[in-house]
Amino acid sequence: MRSRNTSAQLEELEIGKPVTEAGADRQRAALDRVLEHMAETVGVQAELITRIALDCERRPESSAEKRRYPPALLVYAAAGRRVAAVTIGERSGSYLVELARVANRAATDVFFATPTIDMHRDWIGVVPAHLPDQAALVIAQHAGCNSES
Repeated sequence: MRSRNTSAQLEELEIGKPVTEAGADRQRAALDRVLEHMAETVGVQAELITRIALDCERRPESSAEKRRYPPALLVYAAAGRRVAAVTIGERSGSYLVELARVANRAATDVFFATPTIDMHRDWIGVVPAHLPDQAALVIAQHAGCNSES
């Protein structure tokens, strides 16, 4: 299996604006719900990334300023290729599902519009916050995987 460089994968995602600790916890819990549904999918691997930045001088101290950034769920096919990234919309709280390298592919879910340009590109769709199973389903279908159940 090809090794993943998580740092490089994160560079492709916008880090976003800092959020409160409570906000980061809520977003991580929402991504955990997608991750629970992804666990039922054969052929994908996922990792939940929490991003924290510390501002400190020469010696880190407990009083150093800590900023939290929105977490991200990165999803890989069995071969190690990133197939999706999921974050939480800053205002809506909805799932922002970024499908890697979509090429004029018809969407399989009512929450997505069909891409109109015939070229390879990452594509972002929005899934309502109360439907984490739909976010997982869209990712699994894009990756060409099947659910165990």
